[in-house]
Amino acid sequence: MHIPLDVGMRARKRWLWVGLLVGVLLSLPSGPTWAVFLDQDESLRFSGRVYNRTAFSVERSEANTRLQTPYNDWNMLQNRTFIQGELSHDLTGLVAGNTTGLLAPLQALLAPLRLLRADTLDYFMTYRGEYDGVWDYGPAVFRERYPLFADCGTPTKAKRAHPRRFGCQHADPRQRLRHRHRLFEAYVNYAYGPFFLRIGRQNLSWGETDVFRLLDQINPLDAGFGGFLVSLDERRVPLDMVRVVYGFGGVGPLSELNLEGFLVFDDKIAAPVPTGSPWSTPNPPGVTGQIKKPSKNFADARGGGRIVGVWGEVMFSLAHYATYLDTPVLRIVTPTNRPVNQGAFEAAVQADDTGRFLTEHFQAKALYPKIQISGGSLTFSVPRISSILRSEFAYFHSEPFFHNSASDQLLGPALTGALTPGFQQVGTDPETGRPLMRYRNKISRSDVVRWSLGIDMTRYISLLNPNESFLISSQIFGRHILDFNDTPVSAVSDSYGFGHFAAPIYEPNRDNQSFVNIDQHQLIQTLLISTAYFSGRVEPKLIFLYDWQGSWLVQPEITFIRDPFRLTVQYNYLDGQYNGIGFLRDRDNVIIQLEAVI
Repeated sequence: MHIPLDVGMRARKRWLWVGLLVGVLLSLPSGPTWAVFLDQDESLRFSGRVYNRTAFSVERSEANTRLQTPYNDWNMLQNRTFIQGELSHDLTGLVAGNTTGLLAPLQALLAPLRLLRADTLDYFMTYRGEYDGVWDYGPAVFRERYPLFADCGTPTKAKRAHPRRFGCQHADPRQRLRHRHRLFEAYVNYAYGPFFLRIGRQNLSWGETDVFRLLDQINPLDAGFGGFLVSLDERRVPLDMVRVVYGFGGVGPLSELNLEGFLVFDDKIAAPVPTGSPWSTPNPPGVTGQIKKPSKNFADARGGGRIVGVWGEVMFSLAHYATYLDTPVLRIVTPTNRPVNQGAFEAAVQADDTGRFLTEHFQAKALYPKIQISGGSLTFSVPRISSILRSEFAYFHSEPFFHNSASDQLLGPALTGALTPGFQQVGTDPETGRPLMRYRNKISRSDVVRWSLGIDMTRYISLLNPNESFLISSQIFGRHILDFNDTPVSAVSDSYGFGHFAAPIYEPNRDNQSFVNIDQHQLIQTLLISTAYFSGRVEPKLIFLYDWQGSWLVQPEITFIRDPFRLTVQYNYLDGQYNGIGFLRDRDNVIIQLEAVI
C-alpha cells in the first residue's frame, strides 16, 4: 500500500513528539502527589486535576449508527479537556477559637456555632469544567449542523443530504456538547460523637462492585459528555441530599456497627448520550416527545438506609432504598385533544407515509421509573492466598422493560383492522364513520435479581516483573429477569417477532420491525491485570470484559507517571454479537490522555 510522502512524514512527526514527551516524563524527578494549603494552620486545602483526552476511531461507523453518522477510520472522536478543582475547609479550629493567621478574624463570626459542640465541622466544594474540541476542529460531520430525524420520520441518506427538502429541522450540537461548567459538589460535614451528618450536593456510592452498578444506583449517571468510556466517578451526578450515619461501635461479636440513611429532594435524572455524539448508541427513529422528571417533593423523593458491620475479617452490609433508574421507559400516547382517525392511519400506511403520520399524531414520553432496591454485600480477606473476596446481591422490585410488541401495538389498527392492546375507541368520525382512537401503551414490569462475585489478588510473576507484584482482579455479574415475557403477541408475530422484553434498538440484520431481544439470563465476566515498572513510573494494564451473550471489550493500557503528570495510551477493541456492549462494536478507538494532578 502506497502512503503519500506528506502523510507519512506527518505520522512520523506525530509519533516522534509522543516519544519525546514520554522521554521527558521519564527523566523528570518523581515525587508524591500534593495539595496546596492556603492558610498557616493548614485547614484550608485546595487540590485538583486537569487532563486532555484525545480519541481516534480505528474503524469507520456502521450504517446503523444513530443518525448514520459517517465518521471514518482515524477520525477524531473526542478532544476532551477536563478541569476539576476541590476546596476543603476544616472549620473546627475557627469555631473553637484556636486559629491563628489570616483567618483568625472569622472566629468571632463563627462563635455561635460552638453551641453545636462539634467534634468536626467542615465544608467541601468541587468545580468541574469540560470542553470537547471535536465540535470545533474535529471531522466535518461533527462540526456541521445536521437534521434531527425525530421530526420527519424514518432517516434516509436523502433526508440527511437535503433536510429542508423533507421538512426536517436542523440542530447544532456544539452549543449543547462543546463546553460545560458546574459547581459539582458542595456540602457541609458535622460530627458529634457517634453521629455524622452531611448536607448538600453530594455523591453516595453503596456496594462493592466495579464497572457495573448493583446497589450503587443512588446517584444518576451522566453519559452526555464523553460516553461509556468515562469512569463511573466522573459520570455520577451529585444530588441535593441529607446523609446521616450513626456508629454504635462494637456490639456483641461485631467490632463495628453503623446505621446509615439518606434522603434526596432533587429532580436530576440520568443524561443519556445525546443525539449526534460519536458515543451514542444506535436507535430507531422516534416521535416527538418529552422527558418527565421527578418533582422535588416527598412523593418523588429518593431515600433509604443500610446497616454496615464488621465481624472479624468480614465486612457486610444490608440495604434497602428507593431511587430512579438510569434507563428511561418510553410511553407512546396520543394527545388528549387529538384522537387518531383509523381511516387516516390506514391511508398513511398504504401511501408509505407511516413515519410522518406517527410523528404528527403520537407523542413519546420518557419516564424515569422510581423503583425499590433491596440487597447486601459481603467482603472478606483470605490472607493465605493474598486475596480479597467480594460479593453483592441486589433485588430490583418491579423494574420496567421495553416490550418487543411495541411496534406491533403501534401499527396494530393498520395491520389487523382491529383495536390492539393500548388503543381505546373514543368516538366516530362523522364524515367517514371510521373509529377515533386514543393510544397509551402498556409498560411491562418484572422483579430482577442481580448479583456479583469478585476476587482481588496480588501475585509475583518474577519472569515478567522481578520487582513488583501483579494485581489480578476478576468479577462475574449475573442478571435474571424473574417474570420474563416471551410469548408471541398476535398473528403477525411472524413478521414482528416475539413479544418478550427487548432493547429499543433495531436489529440491522433483520428485515422486520422487531427490536433486539433481551435474554432472561445474562452473565458478564471482567478481568483486570496490572503491575508497575521503574519504581512505579510505568504502569501497564489489561482489561478484558466478556458478555456470555457473545460480545466483548479488550482494553490494553499503559500509563507513564512523573508526578504531577500522567500520560496514558489506551486501545479499546469492541466486537461480538449485536447485544449489550456489542451495540458499540463499530467504536474501536485509541485514546491518548495527558493529566496533571495537584
